[in-house]
Amino acid sequence: MRWTTSSPIRSLDSLLFIWMALHVFLCSSASLVAETGLARIAPVPPDYIRISSDHAVEDSRNNATGKLERIMAPQPLSMETETLVSPNSFSLAEIEATALGNNPAIAESVALLNAARWRRLQVGLRKNPRLGYIGNEIGDDGRAGQQGALLEQTIVRGQKRQLNRNIVTAEIQRLEQNLAARRIRVITDVRIGFYDLLVIQEREKTLSQLESISQQTQDTALRLFEAQESPKTDYLQARIEHDRVQLDSQAAETTKQAAWRELLALAGIGLADAPPVPAQFDGRLEPALEIISRDEMLARVMTAHPEIAEALAGIDRARASIRRARAEPVSDLDTGLSVQYDNATGNTFASVTAAFEIPVWDRNQGGIGEARADLRRAQAHVALVEQRLVAKFDVLYGRYLVAHNQVLRFRSTILPQTRETQELIGEGYRQGDLRFLDYLTAQRTFYQSNLRYLDVLQEYWRCLNLLNGLLLNESSALRP
Repeated sequence: MRWTTSSPIRSLDSLLFIWMALHVFLCSSASLVAETGLARIAPVPPDYIRISSDHAVEDSRNNATGKLERIMAPQPLSMETETLVSPNSFSLAEIEATALGNNPAIAESVALLNAARWRRLQVGLRKNPRLGYIGNEIGDDGRAGQQGALLEQTIVRGQKRQLNRNIVTAEIQRLEQNLAARRIRVITDVRIGFYDLLVIQEREKTLSQLESISQQTQDTALRLFEAQESPKTDYLQARIEHDRVQLDSQAAETTKQAAWRELLALAGIGLADAPPVPAQFDGRLEPALEIISRDEMLARVMTAHPEIAEALAGIDRARASIRRARAEPVSDLDTGLSVQYDNATGNTFASVTAAFEIPVWDRNQGGIGEARADLRRAQAHVALVEQRLVAKFDVLYGRYLVAHNQVLRFRSTILPQTRETQELIGEGYRQGDLRFLDYLTAQRTFYQSNLRYLDVLQEYWRCLNLLNGLLLNESSALRP
């Protein structure tokens, strides 16, 4: 549609009209900034909670008015390294607190979540007006022709901006659950690493005792050989056993150093800032006598697991994408206003235009079909995640039961019996009633039983920490 004035207007009035249009444009832009909250951005800590599908639907309905809600900037993750340990003792709580603040895997997830929050703001903003110059009939009869300015604005219809924000909101929910999973993975890895260090510490104590016993055995065999009361083979076998214990002690120290560096890496502490291995790790290795109920633990995993919540957020996102695809055929309205001064007639006239696309052939049929297929994929993915978790849980719970039973058996019967046997055979050997080979065999059995117990104890705590960590570990091996 085009409208033309019939009475002449001065050129100065035309320029005044253009200035007023610019003033309205700038005021509307300032209003938009105030509406979105960009002028009042304040850092707030992110709230990482599991968001249900019902909550997401309710949130979408509340936001359906089309008014952009105020977006606050999430608080950035602090990456400052804190003082980690004292030189004499070290606790699990210290490393957990440090890991949650410094671990790069958590920092990566937080950055992705913050980016998604800013993306939600961006996709809901109005389109900017376009201001331009227009000239017609320039040079006609040697005159400047019609000179003026135009102002254009695209009006997005069909609530597409709000629907775009709903899609990103569901993606934010998914990233929140991904961050929760990352935090649990880090905590589980830290606890597994800490209990490994506790076991290594206990192994060093056991090997120190065994090394003392094997040294005494070697000295006794040497005296008997020098007194010609036993063959040289007895002394050589005793020396071999003592060397084996020393090698195991050295291996335990090397393993302890490597486990400590791995734990520091989980805490986000570089090798340059790494403190030395503490003299003592504070913790208890005694297992619980009661067995965790399979049904209760499985129910906890299936109801609180963030990967299931993340998959459910994928369903919400797919449904939001379907609604957005259905709104695509609703054409946007392109409007325009132009003001020109005709130098030939001395008149100033204005034109108003409005246009929109008619969805005759392209009604976004392919986009709607793709969105529906993605919804079916998201629903199948939820079932796949649940199935995978149940299978993984059964394997891990079986390992936990085996380790729990073995630990209790070692503590109640095997270790006391091997210790008593070793003491009785040692007494009989010193009195000359038993051969050195019998004594050496009993000592080797006592040595192997103690180390085997520590292996089983390490397996028990690994399984228990994985169960308490909802089967989530290996925080550095996955990407969001």
